[in-house]
This record gives sequence, C-alpha cells and structure tokens, in this order.
Amino acid sequence: MSSVAPAVEPVGPARTSGLVAILEQTRYVLGENRVTGFAFGLLIVILFAAIFGPLVVPYDPLASDTAAALKPPSAAHWFGTDQLGRASLAASSSQPVSMSSSRSPPSCWSS
Repeated sequence: MSSVAPAVEPVGPARTSGLVAILEQTRYVLGENRVTGFAFGLLIVILFAAIFGPLVVPYDPLASDTAAALKPPSAAHWFGTDQLGRASLAASSSQPVSMSSSRSPPSCWSS
C-alpha cells in the first residue's frame, strides 16, 4: 500500500504589496548604490528649496533699493545685493529654472 504525501509548496519570503513594498524597494535600491542615494538626496534638497524657498526669503525679488546697491553679504542680505539693490538670495530662489537656457552657449563664447 502506498501513501501519497500531500504536495508542499515551497515557503519563501512573504510578499508585501502597496506602500510597504515601494518603501522596501526604495530602501534596497538606495542602500545598494551610494551614487543613487546621493542623487536621491540631492533631488529631495532641490524639491525642498523649490517648495519652501519663496516662504523663507523675506524680500521681494523685484523690489529695488538703490541705497543698498552692490552691498556685500551681510545678516540682512545673505548673498549681497545687485546693481539695483535687489536681494540676490531672493532673486536666485524665485527664478524658475529653464532647460532651454542650458542648451545654448553663453553670448561671451561667440566670436
């Protein structure tokens, strides 16, 4: 008399789905490659600056103050001021980045 043993399925790691799986995969990818982790961190910093930059800068980027023209960096103006007295930090944090501007060389390169 022969007895047939029931089929046993191989037991592997439990599969997760949804947000937990995405977070586990992200942690795995970032942990395996340092360059990917650095690029991801840089992306987070850029996104943080783009979202919260205008809230942090106390000056209007277009407001002129000729008395403060070409001042060096100080506690009031962290990046100094330009020829019209505008805060350079406010101008640099509020300017949209255009990909088209990076495609053409600067005008000083043309001869």
